[in-house]
Amino acid sequence: MHGVEHFSQYFHRRPRPLGPEHIRQYQAMLFSKLKFSPNTVIQRLAAIRFFYIKVLKRNWSIAETPYPRKVIRLGEILSPEEVVLPAASFCLSRCSAASSAASSSLA
Repeated sequence: MHGVEHFSQYFHRRPRPLGPEHIRQYQAMLFSKLKFSPNTVIQRLAAIRFFYIKVLKRNWSIAETPYPRKVIRLGEILSPEEVVLPAASFCLSRCSAASSAASSSLA
C-alpha cells in the first residue's frame, strides 16, 4: 500500500479521481526524478493496479498504462580458479572429517 500512498501524495489528491494519464505521469516521474529501476516501477504499478481493481472496483487497461520491461539480472560469472578453490576446500574438509571418523572407529 506504500505505492498507492506515494502515488496519492504525489498528486496531492485521493486516488479515486486519478486516472490512466496520472498513472503514466507517475510512472515517468519514478523513472526520471527518483531513478527507480524497471523492477521497482513494476512493483509500484502492481500495487496501484491491485488497488484500482480490487478496492475501487475500476477497470484497468494494460494498453493505457504499459509496464516497463522486467530486468533479469544474471549471477556473477566465476573464473575457473574461483570454481576450483571452493570445491577443493570442501573436499579437503570432508575428507579430513571422514578420515578422523574412520581412525576413531579403528581405535
